Order: sequence, then C-alpha cells, then structure tokens
Amino acid sequence: MAIPAKLHRNQAQRAAKPTRLEVDWGLAYEALVGLVMFTGEENETSYEVGSDWFRSARRKASPELRAAAKAFKGSGHVFNGLAGLIRSVEGRSVAAFVERLRSDRIGDVQRALLGHHTNMLDLVDAALRGDATAKREYLEQSHARSLERRIIEADPRDVAKEVAALVELWDRDIFAELAPGLEPGLKESWRTISRLKGTLPTERLMIRATRGVEYRVEAWIHTVVLVPTQLNRPWVTLAEHRGTKIIFYPAVAAGEGADAQLADVYKALGDETRLRILRLLASGVTSLTDIAERLGLAKSTVHGHMVILRAAGITRSVVGEGGKGYVLNERPDLNSLLDSFLKG
Repeated sequence: MAIPAKLHRNQAQRAAKPTRLEVDWGLAYEALVGLVMFTGEENETSYEVGSDWFRSARRKASPELRAAAKAFKGSGHVFNGLAGLIRSVEGRSVAAFVERLRSDRIGDVQRALLGHHTNMLDLVDAALRGDATAKREYLEQSHARSLERRIIEADPRDVAKEVAALVELWDRDIFAELAPGLEPGLKESWRTISRLKGTLPTERLMIRATRGVEYRVEAWIHTVVLVPTQLNRPWVTLAEHRGTKIIFYPAVAAGEGADAQLADVYKALGDETRLRILRLLASGVTSLTDIAERLGLAKSTVHGHMVILRAAGITRSVVGEGGKGYVLNERPDLNSLLDSFLKG
C-alpha cells in the first residue's frame, strides 16, 4: 500500500459535498486483486495465501497467460485504478468486466492504468493530449517508467484490448477455479460491513473494516468505496479513480472463528522486532522511515511487521490528508482474550 509523497491536485477535483461512503463486492474485484498479486512484486510470504498459492498459479498458467502477463511483470500495481471501472459493470462479474475493458473506445482503461493509486490525473490528461512537459514530469515520478511510457504512447484501443485479453486469460486459467471458494467469505464480509454502515460513524467504520487503517479523506475525494478481498489478506490496498477512493479491506473467510483474533495478537507480540517497534511507537515515533532507521532495517521489512501489528489491532495506520504514519491503539487485554477463548 504505497501512498505517494507528492500529489498533483486539480482544483476542479476538490469535493464540494460531504464524502459519500459505499460498500461493494464482486468477483471482478477479487479477480483484479489476484492479477495484481500475480504480476506484482510484493514478497509472496507477506500474503496469508503464502508462496504455495503463487507457485500453483504459475504452474497452472498457460503459455498465453504467461506471455500476456510478462508485459506487466513487477508492475501489477498499475491495475489498481481499474477497480473504478468495475463499479460500472453489471453484477460485478468477471465476464462483464472483460467486456467493459474490451469495449473501451475513449481511453478509460489507458487513463485508469496511468492514474493508478495517485491523484495525478491532471498530469495524465495533459500527457495524453501530447503535452511533453507533463509527460516528462509524470514519468519522473513513475515506479514503472518503461511500462507507463509504453502505455502513454500507445493507441488507447490497443491498451484496452491488451488488458481485456490478460484479465480473460487470468480468469480462464486461474481465477475461475478459485471463485466458488472465495465467494461465500466475500459476501459475508460485505453483509457485515453493510449492516454496520448505519450504526457507526464513517471514520470508525473504515477502521473497523480495514482492521486498523485510519483513512483521512483528501479534499478531492467525493466517494469512498469499501471492498472486501480474501486473496490480498492481510494487506489493505488503496486505489483511486475519478475522485473515488477504493479501499480493499481483508475479508473474513467463511467459517473463520473468533479465536483468530487471539492468534493474531499472540503472533504479533511473539517477535522481538515487533516488540521493539511498539516501544518506539510508545515513545512518539510514527513514521516508517524513522522506525526503519532506528532499528537498522529495510523499510519493506518494517512495513511487513506493521501489517501484522495492525491486523492484530495493536496499531493502526494513518493515511490520506496530512500524510501517513503509525500510532498505537489501546493495548489488548490478553487475559480477557485468553479467558474468553478457554471458556469457548
């Protein structure tokens, strides 16, 4: 979940109304999440599905899928912005999503890929109109410069067809087999958060759904959409599309017991590095960079530890307006948690 340090803000995008909160779900969202994982570069062991899931996907992938994914390998994050297009498809099905991609004639897919997860749409629009300065500035901030240069310079219809073919192959070879096992948990999590929507303030509901991510809405965002995902657990992923922030939160797997919270807490506390991180947070250190420097660790390593602490409810991440950082939650009552489990 990378939040850009520098944002290009178009004043016309600033929200004139209070932020609207929606809760959505669909197999097309989960297929997209899986494709981001398959083509991305995150440490495979950082996902709850583990390395076995990735090995299985690579083994089942056809030569056609491997060839289509190769063009995006290591840059799966560019697909995040496509989540905004899923909101317009019937039933949020994968087939309808593929058709939406394939039928694009006006560059929606191209624009979504280039505007993934950041608020740089003013630069994107200018670059696509042929503004060389905007194109250069955008690419200077890109994390996948060669890929995004290719996307900027391509015919938007060709980009849409390429992405549609990749999603279709991903569904055919990998995701269609996974979907039946994922659907019950996604529905259950969607229903749970939907029921809470009318009983909790927006900020508290987002923290509850994400298990500890406090999103402070930026001025240009008019809608926040919460979407459950199982494949991406325990990560929380944020994406943007035309003034909408889409937050993929960890779904509760169907049939998962309440004792999972107890296991998460003890797992989080059963590591010396994470205990040292908690001591730093208690002393007022909040940024990923500062924590990494004080512990002499890579930021990616610290980030992985923070995901575990957040999932256990011990800390929470703060992102959005005003920057980002980490803060402590109230300490869990370990005796109470254990007693509750033992009395079952």
